[in-house]
Amino acid sequence: MLGVCAASLTLGLPWSGVNFYALDDHPAVPASALRIMSWNTESWGKDTTPNRFYSYLRAQDADVYLLQEVIRSDADDANPRAVPDADITRIYREFRGWNIVVRGELVTISRFPIVSRPAVGPDRALSNQPNADWRTVFLACKALRTDLLVGRSVLSVYNVHIPVQVDMRRSPFTPGFYRTLRDRNPARQEQYHGLLADLTANRNPALIAGDFNTSPAMGDIEPLRERLNDASRVSDSFYPISWNQLGSLRLWRLDWAFTTQGLKVDRYALKPAPHGYSDHRAQFIRASLGS
Repeated sequence: MLGVCAASLTLGLPWSGVNFYALDDHPAVPASALRIMSWNTESWGKDTTPNRFYSYLRAQDADVYLLQEVIRSDADDANPRAVPDADITRIYREFRGWNIVVRGELVTISRFPIVSRPAVGPDRALSNQPNADWRTVFLACKALRTDLLVGRSVLSVYNVHIPVQVDMRRSPFTPGFYRTLRDRNPARQEQYHGLLADLTANRNPALIAGDFNTSPAMGDIEPLRERLNDASRVSDSFYPISWNQLGSLRLWRLDWAFTTQGLKVDRYALKPAPHGYSDHRAQFIRASLGS
């Protein structure tokens, strides 16, 4: 019996979320390493003031920001709404002189020039619909790719927010809970397949980061973990956790960062924002090209 238990534990470790790489000695981070922040802002910092929210963002001093949920605080998955135009305008004002792409609920802010923005997955179908309404774009674009000119190299950065499959308002003891899972799964799989297809065809070094709404125990994340380098391998955390629902024991890693060949992650950390800013921890990545 003990042998069976030990074997079960061993087989289950890859899906447990435990990060044994935290025990390794990690080399010093080169001063030239890129600074990248990826963060699900929980409806664009809905529980704090805009001044505090933008002050926090700017204080992180990242070279690239990959931000999710640029939506109104009264939005939800069934009825998403765009941030008022004044708020979108403020993004450009607060990061004047930066290179910015806003697409649906995703915003990428970069110190480096953006040389192209290829559409990924379902968003490609909108290439012939330049006047598509916001909700259509919101549902289609869950992986925003921007190609950045960093020195003489082009780095592809994917800002990701895979649709959530669970309706937390429903009890798992009701048929509606599982009906929602079934109904939402096709949209998730379409986004995953589109992302993987784009990565397969992309010859640039790439960073893929964001909220995947997928825990280590879920098979959806496995194709990415098998093909890409998980940034948590250079984390000091033995059990990386990025999301929690206050007042419960649900504590999971839903936010991930991956790289392809040609981009080395020098350090990775998940850090909580000030209380009330977001229910997600932010991902902070230091990475070097040409490694």
